[in-house]
Amino acid sequence: MKSNEVYEILIKTLEVDQSRISNLDSTQFTIKGWSITLVSLLVGLTFQYKNKAFLYIGIVAIILFVILDYLYRRVQLNHVERSTNILEYIQNTYLENSQNINIQIPFGKYRKNFIKDNSIIFLFHGFVILMLIILIFIPMQ
Repeated sequence: MKSNEVYEILIKTLEVDQSRISNLDSTQFTIKGWSITLVSLLVGLTFQYKNKAFLYIGIVAIILFVILDYLYRRVQLNHVERSTNILEYIQNTYLENSQNINIQIPFGKYRKNFIKDNSIIFLFHGFVILMLIILIFIPMQ
């Protein structure tokens, strides 16, 4: 395979990966929206029927949303890692003689720290779970 063909394949793969990263961002945003909608419904039912069982159901549901969100994030990080590797390869192989072109790796390195890579998942859903736990301890009137 010629060098130009390999370069074109890499660029096309990079474009596809970056498109998938954006689509996965949208999907994760939708998951968070679903979790807020469901929790709002369950909190409303809790106060309407004065039954805290809905809050426990909410905690279980949020845990399931955490798992779903994490799985999508893991797929997204796979694409980020591949995009970063492709960018580094292009820079080292095809642009090594060019002084004026500087490709910045936009994503950085991931998969070094589980908590840092998934912090938004844990912060968002952790806050929702904390609110549900607080509501469990508020007396019903």
